[in-house]
Amino acid sequence: MFSKKIVCYSLMLLISSIGISQDYLPVSKNLSEALQKKSRTTKGIPGIKYWQNSASYDITAEIVPKERKLIGTEIISYKNNSPDSLYQLVFHVFQNLYKKGSRRDLPVHPDDVHQGVLIKSLKIDNTSITEYTIADTQLIVQLTKPILTSELITIEIAWSFTIPAKSDIRMGAKDETSFFLGQWYPKIAVYDDISGWDRNIHTGGQEFYYDLGNYKYNIKVPDGYMVWGSGLLQNAKKVLSKNIYDKYMQAQKSDSVIPIVSTDDYTSGKAITQDNTWIFKANNVSDVAFGVSNHFHWDATSIKDITSNTIFIEAVYPAESQDFTEVALLAKKSIHYFSTELPYPFPFPAMTIFNGTNGASGMEYPMIANDPTADNRGRTVDVTAHEIAHNYFPFYVLTNETEYAWMDEAFAAMIPYQYQLNNEPTLNRLTRYAKNMSAYANTERNIASITKSTMLKDRISYFNFYMKPAVGLYVLQDMLGKKLFKECIAAYINTWKGKHPTPQDFFYNVNETSHQNLNWFWKKWFFENGYPDLSIHHVKVKSNMYEITIKKIGDLPIPIDLTVIFKDQTVQNIHRSAAVWQKKDSIIIPIKTTKKIEKISLGNAYIPDTNPKNNITIIE
Repeated sequence: MFSKKIVCYSLMLLISSIGISQDYLPVSKNLSEALQKKSRTTKGIPGIKYWQNSASYDITAEIVPKERKLIGTEIISYKNNSPDSLYQLVFHVFQNLYKKGSRRDLPVHPDDVHQGVLIKSLKIDNTSITEYTIADTQLIVQLTKPILTSELITIEIAWSFTIPAKSDIRMGAKDETSFFLGQWYPKIAVYDDISGWDRNIHTGGQEFYYDLGNYKYNIKVPDGYMVWGSGLLQNAKKVLSKNIYDKYMQAQKSDSVIPIVSTDDYTSGKAITQDNTWIFKANNVSDVAFGVSNHFHWDATSIKDITSNTIFIEAVYPAESQDFTEVALLAKKSIHYFSTELPYPFPFPAMTIFNGTNGASGMEYPMIANDPTADNRGRTVDVTAHEIAHNYFPFYVLTNETEYAWMDEAFAAMIPYQYQLNNEPTLNRLTRYAKNMSAYANTERNIASITKSTMLKDRISYFNFYMKPAVGLYVLQDMLGKKLFKECIAAYINTWKGKHPTPQDFFYNVNETSHQNLNWFWKKWFFENGYPDLSIHHVKVKSNMYEITIKKIGDLPIPIDLTVIFKDQTVQNIHRSAAVWQKKDSIIIPIKTTKKIEKISLGNAYIPDTNPKNNITIIE
């Protein structure tokens, strides 16, 4: 009986996946089981039995700068919304990345290697837990009493760790009195309908995967220190001196950038703060992070998005980071662009750009980013917009960064590209990525983007997290047209906001919104490792007609962009989207003209091609 049900259901899935044509996407065993259980669909929308667990946090922590210590306690309210009874709890203790003996993909300075996260106490529903297993960056508790469906439990943890000073892997010390804290509290791992518990340890190379929750966190710092973090500051009037508080409130309503704290404030001799505990709240978010300093500048402004919600925008940086004097304004422009051109309203009430890293890369968190200083404006504009774009992916649409990094990185690279061109065209991620694809797509760096990110490292990971899928999204936009592409992205966001989509959920959702079966495209760009290579195969001249045969040598479908130069030096451009390659490997482009053609070239800076030598033809 069971086997008959499976066969019937498989036939139903096959029929529903056929849709517009008889093309289909590969489906893993885990996803197939989720489809059978109706938590997922082949329509790109959550199934009628979709579920998701939640965890909310009430955290109190103290920063001790002289010792580089974080000491904290937390109360977690965890709700089991799954249909399963949970016989274990899995926590991430990310700072064990620095623990002696832990597995790591990235180098850690010897001075930063420590004892790991020290768990002082752990309670579940007021029962002390003394037996648990720590495996690298995970802590696993085997439960004597399972957590039943719909059950809410309370977890209490006290912990501490040493803040890294020299390794700078997403978080750590900027200087002796300035710190950025990410991955700073024990956090319950995701238990989902695809894999069950997320048992991926953090080795430094991959990023994160979280459930939604509400956060309240209190950060105690020494006299004179300030704190900036995810969410909204709840006690500004209590922690700020009157002069600073007045400027803070002015910035909350100002269209201009207000210097809340500057060099003049530090040298005036007047107090900047008047209390040591800073309280923040952030609701319906997947994570929180914060920065601390006693000497950083603080600029702020505000903007109303297309729904008239006010977004408070901050830039926080040391005096020597001169490029950051423009960052508050750039952040404001980015949010305006995303809200009006994506178009989708910015999903959170605040955004802070904190210059808390000495490295070259930025790192995103909900409503706050830890960004580097840059030696050119192009990079400053780029990294600001890129990290803000991450608030859509993966913090509003809760993609699994750990296993499918491209689902946030490629989006955050491709979506701001027009904003970048409008504001500082000296840096263009997409043309840089296309150039790298041209160089490496026909090498061992190019593997199927659907490959789990945990299996990839170094240059192979960057190629497949950022470059190839971002260019793939650009090719998709060219094929659908900008208007329809935006509609597809907006529909995807609206469908999966606050939820955990898989790659197939995205692919199917775009199919539905565009009313096209694009599975042939998804398979070539994301499930296979084909390379891009077009050639001008043949030019046939007959009277006033030129017939240009373009051949697809590589398996990856890319647009055709022809530049035709006539003897009189006039130019004609001809463009065909990648859609022409759905069912053929060569096409003929006719040009009827009374003029003589001198030269035909194929391609442009946005289109990768591994062999440009066959892209130019001179007509004798």
